[in-house]
Amino acid sequence: MCIQCNKCVLVCPHAAIRAKFFAPEDLAGAPGGFLSAPFRSAERLGRRYTLQVAPEDCTGCSLCVQVCPAKDRANPRHKAIDMVPQPPRLERDRAAWDFFLRLPDPDRASLDTGTVKGSQFLRPLMEFSGACAGCGETPYLKLLTQLVGDHLLIANATGCSSIYGGNLPTTPWATNAEGRGPAWSNSLFEDNAEFGYGMRVARDQQRQSALDGLERLAGQLEPAELPASLLEALRHADQSDEAGIVEQRQRVAELKARFMLARALAQGASTAFIPQCGLAPGFITIVAHSLLRELDSVDTVRMRVGALPRTPSNVLQYNLTWSTDGLVNEYCNPCEALVDGQMCLVPPLEQVERLHIDGCEYEAFNTSGGLGTLAITLKDKVRNVNYKTIRYPGHCRLIKFLLNDLGFIDHRQQLCDIFDRSIPATSDDVIVILCVAIGIENGKLVEKIDSRRVPAATINGKHWTGIQITTAAGVCAVLDMLKDGKVPQKGFVKMEDVDYDAFIANRFGKHYA
Repeated sequence: MCIQCNKCVLVCPHAAIRAKFFAPEDLAGAPGGFLSAPFRSAERLGRRYTLQVAPEDCTGCSLCVQVCPAKDRANPRHKAIDMVPQPPRLERDRAAWDFFLRLPDPDRASLDTGTVKGSQFLRPLMEFSGACAGCGETPYLKLLTQLVGDHLLIANATGCSSIYGGNLPTTPWATNAEGRGPAWSNSLFEDNAEFGYGMRVARDQQRQSALDGLERLAGQLEPAELPASLLEALRHADQSDEAGIVEQRQRVAELKARFMLARALAQGASTAFIPQCGLAPGFITIVAHSLLRELDSVDTVRMRVGALPRTPSNVLQYNLTWSTDGLVNEYCNPCEALVDGQMCLVPPLEQVERLHIDGCEYEAFNTSGGLGTLAITLKDKVRNVNYKTIRYPGHCRLIKFLLNDLGFIDHRQQLCDIFDRSIPATSDDVIVILCVAIGIENGKLVEKIDSRRVPAATINGKHWTGIQITTAAGVCAVLDMLKDGKVPQKGFVKMEDVDYDAFIANRFGKHYA
């Protein structure tokens, strides 16, 4: 009976009703009772549509029922959406809501945001506020976050909106999958127009500082390091619409991936500058580059690495094996990747996948820092390049609960302290490494795989953890190869420059074999 008008989504004051459309295969793993229907769209044939209520956040104001235009002809009091008691449906709808949130959001730039229906597929960045049930203000603020998105600046005058908008320690202002959201502030005693103007001046100054930094780099680097086309696009980008903002963010991601400062320091050096020569980036980069050399053309490179306890005994199924600060940062920071040939940032802890390696089941998900220079090296050569961390199943979901639901994403040091205090370190670990390259070989689509495990071991009478072995082996092997003239002797040396066979044959690199 639902006509998919999305009016109920628009009027909901607390963003407790959401709509999405998606591919049928995205329903894999849906909980029992999760409802969807064919999407009514001539442009997106074959898609599914679902309308989902957050059962624990609906305030029961009934605005959705009042605005719904779809009535049962035989019983006009029955509409496509009706009010029903919550307790009998709570468990089922809670599972459905959790699954709904994991469904992919549509590309913002592809939506017709000039219609009620199209605008309500945009993810709201104001949700579950402390406003009264049936509030008449919050639907407008919610719509503003949908239309303007994560680049919204809000100078909030004092009133109702400053109360439900800033009821600390919680906040209704949310972030999107990339960790970005509206910038909000309220000042009780200042003139609000002047206050908002100050926010704008600060934003303009930040932009000018970024442009000044870009000009300094342009004066230091050769055109091959900073192409004129990229430089001009960064300087004069049109960011007046959603597509322009997305394109500029992709350019910034490409700029960062070029490791401008590191390369500038290495320019003209008489000695070698060799960062990222441990495990990931490091050995995993060497393996990936070796695999793609076996193919005539490459479509996808997947890199997966995990430092795991061999016998996990806690709910997280994890023990500390290396730097706690590094661990938390890789869970929190945006992740570089090549997607359809474009440098971009993808959100951490997303795109969870299941793996089976040597009879063991694992999960892998986005984390930051593992790609090193490989993505920029392979740009315009490979379509997709990504890196994920390997853990035992269920770990990612619990980390997302800690970071997102409990808010430790904004209190990283506290989370580090809790981990250090509560999660034991282990000396009995294992490093799980998987690298996959997919492409064409002799006219056929093939998959090249390198999979290995490096456990803790006794070397020369001393016990070493797996992470110690893999980190030290990478660094020492590359230094050995530098001494023997098997890697470039000066300038910036990438791990892609290191020959796999020579590395494995090395007295230190052999510990990876």
